[in-house]
Amino acid sequence: MADLPSASNTAQTHRVSVLIASLGRSCLQTALHSILCNEHVAFEVVLILDDPTASPERILSAFSAEQRQRIRLLQNEKNLGITRSLNRGLAHCRGDIVARLDDDDKFAPLRLQRVVELFDANPDVDVIVTDTRVVDGTHAYRHRVPTTHEAIDSALQQRNVLVHSAFNVRRSALNRVGGYNDAFRFAQDFELYLRLLRSGARFLGVSEALTERVEGDGTITVSRRQHQALYSLSALCLHHASTWRGEQAQIRAVCAAFARFIAPRSLRKGVRWIRAVTRGGGR
Repeated sequence: MADLPSASNTAQTHRVSVLIASLGRSCLQTALHSILCNEHVAFEVVLILDDPTASPERILSAFSAEQRQRIRLLQNEKNLGITRSLNRGLAHCRGDIVARLDDDDKFAPLRLQRVVELFDANPDVDVIVTDTRVVDGTHAYRHRVPTTHEAIDSALQQRNVLVHSAFNVRRSALNRVGGYNDAFRFAQDFELYLRLLRSGARFLGVSEALTERVEGDGTITVSRRQHQALYSLSALCLHHASTWRGEQAQIRAVCAAFARFIAPRSLRKGVRWIRAVTRGGGR
């Protein structure tokens, strides 16, 4: 499972590695275009194609030779799943900062420039997460994140309040905790956030919508909702067992996770919309 010839293997200095794992769906090209618009930062795209039958040539044909030089494409010989694919990609990242993007989401034009500026201005911060514009059919709202480390820590004790495509982290912090946990086929982002907290990583939330997320019937968040909820519960139980803050905190977290497991999709969408409106995040 080596780098394809189309990938750029030249030794370069990169501030940011954008990490994507994809099955090569048509939305991937849109995601890549949104990254390549960030022209004022030294960055690379590390793309793991998790489908041995997909055509790298078709995917890369939409980009100029100069743009393709930024893309390091690795194709798995068999389907590994998103978690193992992300870990494989992480091993090939050369940037000081790793920025995540799912293949059905998009970067804002200045995403990478702002992320680099924020990390440079906050040398004690390991993780930066931003607001996200969420599009669900004809509706759109702004998903807002807590802005301080303490507020993010408190919120994550009960549920995942961060969007994975809005996640930016120092590569040294990721390496320190060993990357993603291969045992988590779903909710691998939530488990990683909790493990980063346990390692002492510092988080910062930024009230800028630097990512656009699409929530459709085919996305994992929607189609595998109950799987996500169960894996999230597993991550929470492991975290609370490791950091024991009292029985009340664990019971509250477990009950909240169970409620998300049994709640119908319409109710969950309604709750997300109400949260967005009450926080000033509606259209």
